[in-house]
Amino acid sequence: MLYYTEIGVSTLEIPSEKSLCIYISGCQNHCKNCHYPDLKFCDYGNILKDNIISFVTAYLTQITCVCFLGEGNNKIVEHIEFFNHVKFVRRLNLKTALYSGREIFPEEWMKIFDYVKVGSYRENLGDLFCKTTNQKLYKNHRGKFKDITEFFWI
Repeated sequence: MLYYTEIGVSTLEIPSEKSLCIYISGCQNHCKNCHYPDLKFCDYGNILKDNIISFVTAYLTQITCVCFLGEGNNKIVEHIEFFNHVKFVRRLNLKTALYSGREIFPEEWMKIFDYVKVGSYRENLGDLFCKTTNQKLYKNHRGKFKDITEFFWI
């Protein structure tokens, strides 16, 4: 089961999109100086499937994308739950995004999202706004993935 700690609307996570960001707990990466250290706790927060319909529909006229920050414990039941949430979001004509701290992400899993961010946070390399970052944001265009990380660089 997926748990979330908070939600919020942002224009920073996905270029050209206004995203409803859902912070998923249970992160397995434990990056030093993580921006969201509470996400490392498993089963922490509220149950996502109990609330996703109400808060996505509440923000529907204000957003173009739903961005999941974190992927939980990475269990198969959570993958199925993500797939169901993505189907729901797509039925509302919204795009989907996943922020993962993994260095490599299975392409078949990436294909269910319109955007996928990969790479753990490494303080010495900086976040997505730094040209030296190890993190990458990919846009899925008909099954082909384009690195769009440069859109973050000022």
